[in-house]
Amino acid sequence: LVKIKTHVVVLMLMVLKLMDFLPRLGVITHTLGLAAPDLIHFFTIFMMVFTGFAFIGHVIFGFGSVYFSTFEESFHTLFKNLLGDVEYFVVDLVELPGLTYIVAMIYFYSFNIFVFMILFNFLLAIIWDAFGEVKANAAESVSVVTELVPSAGAQGGHGQRNARSED
Repeated sequence: LVKIKTHVVVLMLMVLKLMDFLPRLGVITHTLGLAAPDLIHFFTIFMMVFTGFAFIGHVIFGFGSVYFSTFEESFHTLFKNLLGDVEYFVVDLVELPGLTYIVAMIYFYSFNIFVFMILFNFLLAIIWDAFGEVKANAAESVSVVTELVPSAGAQGGHGQRNARSED
């Protein structure tokens, strides 16, 4: 089963690579290729910040929350938060006593503002900048439709001529 999944992923990457023959079809691969150095730096910083928040969550809330009981669980909980699942906050953290509740509120909102809103917008800006440059270069090229319409018309014409010549 793992072998089949690997083959499907490799096949998808090959299809993306094959689409590079026309600049307008290769926009995705060219965009990711152009943005790759900036994305590597971004994900290095992102993982440092994300890991820091996971460690802080484990140290502060690990004693009272099953969602932060281990470092791995803390990491997983914060990743689910990025996907929109805030069950840990609604179920566990709001029920913490006294000062820990205030710390939980600060932790939850600082994570969502800094990681989700600010860093996510940096990621979008990196990709959008590379996409704009690739799109500007691809705008000067011939589109797929422009190339396929004459060849489709020529084949259609041959088919009609052959059918007429047989009559």
